Amino acid sequence: MDDINRIEPALDAASQLEQVCRLVQGLCRLDELHPAQWSALRYLARAEKTERTTNMLAVHQGTNPGTASRTISALMRKGLVTSTVSRADRRIRTISLTAAGRDLLMQDPLHRVAIGLQRLPRDTREQLPELLHELHRALSEQVRRPAIG
Repeated sequence: MDDINRIEPALDAASQLEQVCRLVQGLCRLDELHPAQWSALRYLARAEKTERTTNMLAVHQGTNPGTASRTISALMRKGLVTSTVSRADRRIRTISLTAAGRDLLMQDPLHRVAIGLQRLPRDTREQLPELLHELHRALSEQVRRPAIG
């Protein structure tokens, strides 16, 4: 019973986080883009040129190169990104946003999330990035370890 009492607040927080994630995912289904495509656009807008590859996008999104490649292909079909073959190594393709991709990012649904975050008390806003980073790290470690039987 003590174990249940100790984990109950964490389960409540996890449930709230799940609901926030569902809302954000719903917001990111605008303009016929999927959440992973929005995420890719954001990544490509911020990443250094040497990091704007399919493999680096896969690492950033926690997926595999095949999935990242399908995301890039979909964005290319929509005219939001282009791909350029490296002169130094023809195996490397650099992905870049087009003007249409940059324009679409001006309407990024995460702006609504940022507005919501701005409404939080200042100390909460300042602590939240570190808390989320720590949660991400803890969850990533769990994913890499086998489940306890």
